Amino acid sequence: MSRSSELKALTTNLRLLRDSARIAGDELRAWKKKRDDAVEQAVEIQKEIDQITNKPGLPIITEHALIRYLERVEHLDFEEIKQKILPQDDAKLIDAFTMLGTRQGKFPVGSTHTIVLKDGHVVTIEI
Repeated sequence: MSRSSELKALTTNLRLLRDSARIAGDELRAWKKKRDDAVEQAVEIQKEIDQITNKPGLPIITEHALIRYLERVEHLDFEEIKQKILPQDDAKLIDAFTMLGTRQGKFPVGSTHTIVLKDGHVVTIEI
């Protein structure tokens, strides 16, 4: 290869590498901005959470506390409720669907309600 051909090839490679480095730098700056924006949003959300949780007044009652109250004080039988949400016969049918790869969707249960299944979990009930 002649010196001029070698010089041209090296010059071309240098230009391509510099262009690539410039593009990578631009992308890095964009990702850093995206990260900084996400951190800023997280800080703002944390401030909102702190305002709610540190507000004087009555304590916030969590869903977990509600469930424990219903179970322990009102003596609701959650196993019985689970059977009403998804009776054994319907559970077997839905299990067959999940074996076929359908781990999400809406499934009617009798004539009373429909369960919404997502990733193999009942996530809500519709009437």
